[in-house]
Amino acid sequence: MRRARLLGKERSIVTEKALKCKGMVSVRLEVLSFPEIKTRDPTKLKSNVKRLKKAFRDEGCWRLPLPNHIPAQIDKQSLDAALRHSQRSSKELFVGPRDEYPELEFPPGYQLMCLDGQSRALAAAKVLPVADRRWIVDLYAA
Repeated sequence: MRRARLLGKERSIVTEKALKCKGMVSVRLEVLSFPEIKTRDPTKLKSNVKRLKKAFRDEGCWRLPLPNHIPAQIDKQSLDAALRHSQRSSKELFVGPRDEYPELEFPPGYQLMCLDGQSRALAAAKVLPVADRRWIVDLYAA
């Protein structure tokens, strides 16, 4: 019985994520914001960033695999503004995992609210060349 409840909850979460998903895009690291993430232990964050920087230097950043994407929330008006700013259509954002994701540019000063991935973003900002400071983000309706 408990297993059935867990599977039901899991299906519910997957369904909700699918309904709220607005697409997968490549964005500049500087637009990523992590206001909802309360760093419980700054020492742990620093340690994790240090570990990731080493891994990124040694093995690469591996931004493309789905588990490495950063989830973020965006409202309809902000997404529409970013699509206009990038001269893209919303249909371009709905393509499954691939080797290249559409680049989405945001108006100056915009901050995209991320739900996870702070350590990855901080480490990548230290390791990647300026022109390549981007990450793959899964966008969800706010």
